[in-house]
Amino acid sequence: MRTRSLLALCVTPAVIATCARYPTPDITITEGSRTPAPVFHIDGPEAPRIITFERRRDATAGGSSDTTWHLLRRNDTTITAPLRLTYGIVPDGYRAVQPADSLDAATYRIHAKLSHAGSALFFTVAADGTVNVGRAAQ
Repeated sequence: MRTRSLLALCVTPAVIATCARYPTPDITITEGSRTPAPVFHIDGPEAPRIITFERRRDATAGGSSDTTWHLLRRNDTTITAPLRLTYGIVPDGYRAVQPADSLDAATYRIHAKLSHAGSALFFTVAADGTVNVGRAAQ
């Protein structure tokens, strides 16, 4: 009986650590956003380390894409979530690895990467410049 209790004390923390999920950021678009500068909100346990915008070349999940804007959080700053991000304007505490390209009518993906997890949001830009959440370009 004592051996079983010791085994349970050793195994339980390992199982909990293995099953624990890292929290992912929540990415939303401000209602009514339009090009050239739609507004995104990224909320999570910390500010993202990497933010990437990509233009999708095809609609498949693993389809190819082109990076349209790439940001890295600077190591010498402290940023707290949530982050309000206007497309094309580098927020305080970040640097642009790639400057922002214009957002033409297409499907895009924004990806926010934290220390251990990340999440993505697909959005479309219509010919009239309206920005909507979703995969299908109008």
